[in-house]
Amino acid sequence: MHIVYLNNQQYIAQSVHATTIVSLLCVYILLRHTLKSLRNKSFSWRGLLGRAILSVYATLVAAFTLTFYKWPSFATYLAVIKVYGGFGQYSFVHLSLFNADNVALSWYQLTGNFMLLLPLGFIAPFLFPKWRGLLRIVPRIFLTTLTIEIIQGTSTFFYLSNRIFDMNDLAVNTAGGVVGYVIYLITIFVMKKDKNFVPNHVEKGNLNEHNLYIKS
Repeated sequence: MHIVYLNNQQYIAQSVHATTIVSLLCVYILLRHTLKSLRNKSFSWRGLLGRAILSVYATLVAAFTLTFYKWPSFATYLAVIKVYGGFGQYSFVHLSLFNADNVALSWYQLTGNFMLLLPLGFIAPFLFPKWRGLLRIVPRIFLTTLTIEIIQGTSTFFYLSNRIFDMNDLAVNTAGGVVGYVIYLITIFVMKKDKNFVPNHVEKGNLNEHNLYIKS
């Protein structure tokens, strides 16, 4: 919520989340993938479950990171711009790495940012072959958090949010995603060592997904 005083009158911008848009987009992608896999006779319940989990996770990330202002009217929004003297008149970017000046920087925030993309680094390689390999996954995780930060900074520039483009978030989010990928590698290593599991993509050369079958 954001409060602005115009002509001795208080205007309150309500906070809205991008969860609805993200969840609808995820449902569309999920249905599209399911129909395509059914047509190609490559449908897998494990693959569908993995993508469903990834969709829920994406919606949660949106709830935590993408919050915007809804002004009472467009006229009020224009008046806010006039009062501030144009766009970008309060802080919307922070480029000092691990410098707490003008930005909230605490162990609580660092931990949250670290954990934000850790599940992505763990889940995505199970579903998408192009996310496997350190040189492949690091740029993708970086681009993911970069996209979030750009949306946050741009929306604040136009007085549609109070989030900023923060280099600290960029670095910590990426580090968390990389740790998630390391956990993925450890998981695959343990499963390959366990005689009760057969990693199907290794034995049959199928790199489309990780179907782990339990030996009877």
